[in-house]
Amino acid sequence: MNILLSSVLPIFFLLGWTGCSGSETQQSDLVGTYETNRDGMQIKYVLKEDGFVENYLNGSRKGTKVVTWVYSEGVVRLINQQGMVILFRVNEDGSLTCTGKEIVGADGAKWSKEFQVSEQIQFKKTSN
Repeated sequence: MNILLSSVLPIFFLLGWTGCSGSETQQSDLVGTYETNRDGMQIKYVLKEDGFVENYLNGSRKGTKVVTWVYSEGVVRLINQQGMVILFRVNEDGSLTCTGKEIVGADGAKWSKEFQVSEQIQFKKTSN
């Protein structure tokens, strides 16, 4: 199982996107449902207009912690209360590709990792 699925994405479910998009993309354009099927798991993120995220794994809502999202400079960031950030590139076709992660410590120190192409996961937009 790839490192993203085995370590990062499940953490978001238990705890609670530089891209091809042009400067004309607005945060409101990205509101909607994004889904993928990988390694026998169906993963769904619902990016809500109010800036919150709903997480689903195999059809069941996961996470009781607050996860929010923001869009800036072609990147969607899903942020949990513990300071973990999952990065998604916005693609020309409206899909999102998970490209890396950041962790921001309580002291403000930041650690980041860019995923190799083989580790990246594309999420198709399935509804607005």
